[in-house]
Amino acid sequence: MKELFIGPWAKKPRDEQERRGAKIARAAVKVTASGSLVSPVAVAVVDILGMTDLLNRMPLDEIAKKIAEPFFDGPRRRAGLHDPGVTRHQLMKLGFREGAATFAAMIGDMMILCRRPEWEEGDTVFAAAAAVSWLAQSTCKAISFNSRLGIWLRAAIAYGECIISAAGHDVMLGLPVREAIHWERRQEWIGGMLTPSATETLRAAVTKAKLANGPGFVAAGSNFLVNYEVPLKACPEHPPPRPLIALNWTSIFGTEFLLGHSEPPMPEPPPPPPVRRKIENTIAFCRAFKDSGLTSILEF
Repeated sequence: MKELFIGPWAKKPRDEQERRGAKIARAAVKVTASGSLVSPVAVAVVDILGMTDLLNRMPLDEIAKKIAEPFFDGPRRRAGLHDPGVTRHQLMKLGFREGAATFAAMIGDMMILCRRPEWEEGDTVFAAAAAVSWLAQSTCKAISFNSRLGIWLRAAIAYGECIISAAGHDVMLGLPVREAIHWERRQEWIGGMLTPSATETLRAAVTKAKLANGPGFVAAGSNFLVNYEVPLKACPEHPPPRPLIALNWTSIFGTEFLLGHSEPPMPEPPPPPPVRRKIENTIAFCRAFKDSGLTSILEF
């Protein structure tokens, strides 16, 4: 499991960057005497909204085909920008490094995505930030793809140390999971956000980049992460992270997925106020980023 989790590149690094990455990976991953694996990871908790209704109106074999199977297969195949039809072996022959995989688990109506740091980056801080960014992309795609089927998801991404496997079985146990569950449940819309730990992970990378490149450096990246006042339920003991960063699932590579599928329809008859508020918040977000480009600049 440790070799699968890190990747074969760590055993046979091909250049100085991979050698630095392999050293960082070996220092970050801990294996207990009984073989349990502990590692820092980016974690996305994804909730299927209205799962009870889906179970009542959709056969289980259809749920498996439309929700469960694409969820487990899709994020791993679509985590990068490469054609999912190209095999891993073909990519390696073309000279691409084998990157981090996205691992998935499902518990009832809650799904968990996990991605290890991009140790191939050769830097601990940037590796952690890259893991958050890549997982945000996978999560945005999952929300967007499912929205086209009328299945609405809500997600939160955290970062920190977790137990990845125990006694030969995959598990996901750690404070980041609990943190992601807390912030997922507080959101009043369809969509997602970064939790305080994930936000601080990105902030650390931006701070380090500014030290290296000067104070004029700006965090320009993909449009999957945007500054936005995420609608949240009040919880004074847990103030929201600053800045608030939302997952921009409405703008996958421009407006490709905005052809009448990005805004959830208002049901008839009108839903109760709490549901109506969530839908209105979602529509407002979709309209705010409908014409946004492929990149965004995060303000910290």
